Amino acid sequence: MKLLLLPLLASLTLPTAVNAEIDPKILKICMKATDFQGCVKAMGGQSNQPIKTTVVNDKQKDLLLEIKKLSSRIQNTSLRDYSSRTLSFTDALAISTPEEVGFKLYENAQKLSLALDVLYTTWSRDIKISANNGAWDAQKNLKAKRSLDLIFGANTIEVRCQKVWAGLLNGGNILVGENILLPVLKTITYASQQINKEDDDFNLPSPNDPPFIGSSLTKFCPGDPNAPVEEMQPEKKDKPKQPVKINCDSPVWKNKPRCN
Repeated sequence: MKLLLLPLLASLTLPTAVNAEIDPKILKICMKATDFQGCVKAMGGQSNQPIKTTVVNDKQKDLLLEIKKLSSRIQNTSLRDYSSRTLSFTDALAISTPEEVGFKLYENAQKLSLALDVLYTTWSRDIKISANNGAWDAQKNLKAKRSLDLIFGANTIEVRCQKVWAGLLNGGNILVGENILLPVLKTITYASQQINKEDDDFNLPSPNDPPFIGSSLTKFCPGDPNAPVEEMQPEKKDKPKQPVKINCDSPVWKNKPRCN
C-alpha cells in the first residue's frame, strides 16, 4: 500500500507548473517510482528548467557567500586556525568552474585565494620574527607588496625601511623593514568586501596612484624601484700643476744648478 501511495503523493506535492513541463511519457514512467523527483531528473524530464541551472545558481550563491564571510574569518582568528577558517571558501572555489559561477566571479575568487597565500606567509613571518626577536627583512616585504600589486592590479601597500643599530660586527647602522602584517590583512579584507555580486570588481588604487595603505617610515628600502636615483657626481680631475717661478737673484735659487 505504501508503495502505491508514494508516487501519488509525490505527484500531488509537485507544483502544477512543474508537472506541465514534464514529458507525459516520463511522467507516466516516474509515477511508479518511489523517488518521483529523482526519476524525473534522471530521465531529463525538466526540459525548460535543466538541472544544471539549479546547480550553477547554487554554486555561484555559495561562492559569493564564502567571499562575504572571508573578512570576518581572517580577522577573528589565529594562524593555527587560519586554514580551517578559510577552508569553506577554498572548497567552494575548488568545486566551481568559470562556466558555472561566471568568469568574473571565478577570476576574482582566484585572486583572493592567491592573496590569502600572501597573508599566510606574512603571518608566519610575523610569528617567527616575534619569537626570535628579529627584524623584518626588507626584500621579503617588497616581494609581498609586489605579489599583492600584481594580484589586484593596484598599488596596495607602501613598504619603507628604518635605520637601526645592529652592532659593529653586524655592519653598524643597517636598514630593516617594518611589520607589514596589518597592512596586508587590511588590504585583503577590503578587497573581499568589494565582491557582493557576480560582476563586481576590486576597487583599489591604480599602480600610478598613492598606495591604499601608506607607511609611517620615510627611508626607501634597498631594491625599491620607487627609490629616487642618485645623480652621479662627475669625477674631479686634478688641476694641472702650475710651473714654479724661479728667481735666480734670490738667495734660495742663485746657487741652484738651474740658475748656473
